[in-house]
Amino acid sequence: MKKSVLSLLFLSLPFLANSIIYKVCSNPFKENSELVCACKDVNLDVTMKEDGGTFGISYVKEGGFSSAGQQEAVIQTSGCEPHFDLDDNENLIPINWKGYIFARNINDNWEIINYKAMDLGLDDCYKISLNSKDALLCKQEYDNVNFYLSRILLHTFNSNGEVTSKVIYRGSYGDKDIDDRVKKWQFIDINGDEKRDIKIFTNNGKRIVLYRVGNTFKESSKNSNFIQIPSSFKKIGNNIYTDNNNATLNIISEDYNYDLKSFYNLRIKNLNNKGISIAYKRFKNNWFVISYLDNDNIVYEKFIYRNNKIVGYILEYPKRLKKSYDGIIEYLNANI
Repeated sequence: MKKSVLSLLFLSLPFLANSIIYKVCSNPFKENSELVCACKDVNLDVTMKEDGGTFGISYVKEGGFSSAGQQEAVIQTSGCEPHFDLDDNENLIPINWKGYIFARNINDNWEIINYKAMDLGLDDCYKISLNSKDALLCKQEYDNVNFYLSRILLHTFNSNGEVTSKVIYRGSYGDKDIDDRVKKWQFIDINGDEKRDIKIFTNNGKRIVLYRVGNTFKESSKNSNFIQIPSSFKKIGNNIYTDNNNATLNIISEDYNYDLKSFYNLRIKNLNNKGISIAYKRFKNNWFVISYLDNDNIVYEKFIYRNNKIVGYILEYPKRLKKSYDGIIEYLNANI
């Protein structure tokens, strides 16, 4: 595709989107307050120029995608493309009637570097840093009569604006599938290593956590102590760990001569005998949680019953850092 030059300063994302429309469309017009044009009037290599549809811009993400320091934009377009396509191996490629434009600002001139028929999922997307440049982490949905697909994709771009998409998570629903599509997802730091991780809630009630490992995201395997230790904690003794804030994490796995309910009642009794006021407690069929203050520290205990053993952890950390350790507790509970 021949490069087009947009000789306009970048003032705002809506301004850029409208300017792109004016550049690639010969007869733009307003539709529901949005600037669009007929597919036949688009000066891009769209698939369906004569289908009578309209071409528009729905989302814009700005960053240095091909290299650090570049001012670039990934622009999701709508219309003039098919619902799906098939690759050489007849694998389904969701397009969802969308495409994307890759644009770059060079000396205050915006150039359209590339256009491709593809749904990047920019409507549910995060920009992340990867190898000193920006990438996009997006959720893509595809619905058909008998098949439904949900994916989280990691998009990276080269200097020609060509995208490489890596599947981080795939869920689907069909005649023979359980519905493990993404119902909700979050991009947050779960394990306290200052890197954001992916938490997925699926339609069939599962919770999946994918941790940032280098340039990708992976499910962490639990260690031999039945629990994954946060990377910010270092071992200082037998099943005892600490971090830079002098928080302590005690991992416990014992063959107690109690059932879980009796052990829970014993923990409550021991704390009451010490004059400790319990701030929170909860008992379920196979686990319990107790939380309380010990001087200026918060103590959080969680135990579960597994393989005829009572296993769990006790985390003690400064009260003033409660918000920071909420993420550590969530990480531990997801990996016990």
